[in-house]
Amino acid sequence: MSATEEKKMVDFIQQNPCLYDKSKRDWLNKTVRDELWRTQVEVMQRTREELTLWYESIWTRLSRLRKTKSGQGAVRITDRDQWILDNFSFLIPHMIEVPRRNTVSLKAKAAAAAAAPLAAASTSTSVEVIPDSHDDCILDVPEMPDIPPSQPTSESFALRRPSHTETTTTIRRGKKRPAPAADDSTSTDKRAIDEMQSQREQSNELAQLSRDLLQTLRPTTSLDKHHMCGYLSSQFNEVRPEIWKRYRTRFFLLCEKMVAENDAANAAQRQGQQQQQQPQAAPQQQQQHVHNEWQPPPSQWGTQTYPGVSPWNSMDSEWVQRTLHAKTATRSSPRSPSCPPFRTPTYATLNTPQLPSQGSLDRMSFKASFGSLLNQNETPRAGTQQQR
Repeated sequence: MSATEEKKMVDFIQQNPCLYDKSKRDWLNKTVRDELWRTQVEVMQRTREELTLWYESIWTRLSRLRKTKSGQGAVRITDRDQWILDNFSFLIPHMIEVPRRNTVSLKAKAAAAAAAPLAAASTSTSVEVIPDSHDDCILDVPEMPDIPPSQPTSESFALRRPSHTETTTTIRRGKKRPAPAADDSTSTDKRAIDEMQSQREQSNELAQLSRDLLQTLRPTTSLDKHHMCGYLSSQFNEVRPEIWKRYRTRFFLLCEKMVAENDAANAAQRQGQQQQQQPQAAPQQQQQHVHNEWQPPPSQWGTQTYPGVSPWNSMDSEWVQRTLHAKTATRSSPRSPSCPPFRTPTYATLNTPQLPSQGSLDRMSFKASFGSLLNQNETPRAGTQQQR
């Protein structure tokens, strides 16, 4: 890129702060920034990749020039670097330095954890190194003579002959790393299970939302009607303004005619359904009318006598058959014209106690057992004789 083109790029960047200032509102508006770059591409007659690559290289070089490493001497600045500092100094306040992340390995963490108890111990604590049986090498640590306190050295704190008042710390080499506790593994498994359950719930919610969205977007009418509505809307847009009123009037008349035909068809369908339901409901109504039919009170019922009725013959099967035949013949006789027709009542069966045999039955015991029954039978007879 020539010097003239670079000067144009400097002016372009300086006139549009949204390209480098994050506090501007248009910084988040990607459409505005894309439009600015497209205009600059037309002006410079270059591709956008070339312009953005040049701008990024200037930004990177400026960030390296504005800071130096600790302990490093003066850096020789070239003419190109000086030109960048002179023309792009307005970008320096907008540069943000990201702190470098220092990664620590697990071995370093284990070593630091092992050295922590040693650092917390007092200076009178001596260290005795005992090699493990599995070590490949054996460490021989010679005993050091006592050194007066007036001449302290760094080794005196590490290796000294232990005395009776001093404590001894033993370090074994080659020990395996302790296995994690059961509580840690249980908590880890529990967290993993909780995460899986939460992910499953989220997936179910997304699936339900997608189904609801599809149900909402699905047309409620049939496909043919949907296409017909779209066709009519397209035809309405093509109607010329001078014939629109006449077109609309005729369309409304046609719609009114079709709506009337549809209503007539619905009415005929409802009438047919009602006719089908009426024969089915007629037997039920007849049964209800039979129960509600008027019947005369018991005082208007005709009194009829049945000759030859006596409880003495109730145990004889032939007498029972003759009596029932006589009752049937009497009921079939025509009623008096003054008495309206009524429904034949249902006679209940009288559960009488079992009578003893005729040989063992006497008059006194019978009156004692069936006195009330005889009185009831004699009373209607007396009333009948008086009527006669």
